[in-house]
Amino acid sequence: MIAGILFYPAILFSQIGINTPNPSAEFDLVSKDNSAFTKALKITNSSNHELLTVLNNGDVGINSSSPTAKLEIKNDVPGAIKIVDGTQQAGRLLTSDDNGVGTWQPKESKGAIIYLSGKQDFSTSQFTRFVGTSIIEKDNIGGISTSGATINLPKGKYLIILDEDIAAFEYGLFNIVTPDNIGLFHTVYGATLRASFIADFSGGAGSMFMQFQGQLYNPNPSYYESAYTNLDWGAHFIIHKLD
Repeated sequence: MIAGILFYPAILFSQIGINTPNPSAEFDLVSKDNSAFTKALKITNSSNHELLTVLNNGDVGINSSSPTAKLEIKNDVPGAIKIVDGTQQAGRLLTSDDNGVGTWQPKESKGAIIYLSGKQDFSTSQFTRFVGTSIIEKDNIGGISTSGATINLPKGKYLIILDEDIAAFEYGLFNIVTPDNIGLFHTVYGATLRASFIADFSGGAGSMFMQFQGQLYNPNPSYYESAYTNLDWGAHFIIHKLD
């Protein structure tokens, strides 16, 4: 006698619900009450340390049992987060676009280059303010503007490199001040000027302009200008934002 057992293939569909009698997904977990800080999901290791925590308000904690942001990561050593998407390289910064999509981008220093120029007379008895025109050749700081030969900078601290020349054999005093006459830079000037200085506008946006007074303390009047009239001048400002 031969006995046989016939098996019929069958496909079983099932959904699992926790705290819900009608799960709407393969696994549906509903938090037990409406408190924002109720733990909807908690995963611990064998030492009862919380590895993953999801609160009722949607905050997620990794190694954080009480997250206070949509994603909170705690770690005892550097390197708590790692994003590998093909744009990563040493020294790059995680940068967002207008839609909030982040990618690793090269670190770019914030700076600007401004060229000022003009043609004017300069006094030998008092400071004369430089008057001219300006070209903003580069600005990746944002918010920089000019008004004639005045440079307007947004709030911040700046390292400024200056390359300036008056088209004559001039000698005198040169300074850079704010509109309320606060001095930012001061020097004795001879023939040409290359210098650097700090402009600290950490308390708020600020402006600055150049001034020159000719022939003061002139070591050689027969060589340097005695009358500073109708002189061309030009100045390059290279501006680096420090904060």
